[in-house]
Amino acid sequence: METTQNIASLMIPMWGEPILIPNTAVAEVIGFVMPEGGDGKDFIGFIKWRGLSIPVINLEPDAPPVDDIGRAARIAVLNTATGNESMSFIAVLVNGIPRINNIREDDLKYTEDDEKVSDGIQARVLLGQQVVRLVDLIKLEEMAKKFSKIIEEANKSH
Repeated sequence: METTQNIASLMIPMWGEPILIPNTAVAEVIGFVMPEGGDGKDFIGFIKWRGLSIPVINLEPDAPPVDDIGRAARIAVLNTATGNESMSFIAVLVNGIPRINNIREDDLKYTEDDEKVSDGIQARVLLGQQVVRLVDLIKLEEMAKKFSKIIEEANKSH
């Protein structure tokens, strides 16, 4: 008999549909810190975290401008998936405090709609009656690499 193992995951509130990510991928969730040096779109900027400059990536095109972010906003610092030593962490802007869920793969049902997922999102799925988005850690890291020169310069200047 094949058993399905539980995956400890975090359901992270966003401005639209929440994201779902394995618990082990999240290094820390911190209070909102104003990012510096971003383009205002995919790359919100970088923050200083534990002595490192961490890129903050926007996973949600409908999020309000950073200057208008409310008090509920947080930054989730994620471990990179490839073990890249020059970029061990990536951050994403989130809208609240995550909650832990134990999920089995068969709890997730892929949606039947044709709605395009944003960069850094693998898929939209149903978890019970709620639509959630699965984060694509590899794609997120690829997005962050586009901004690595800016981050390297920031690390040199601090």
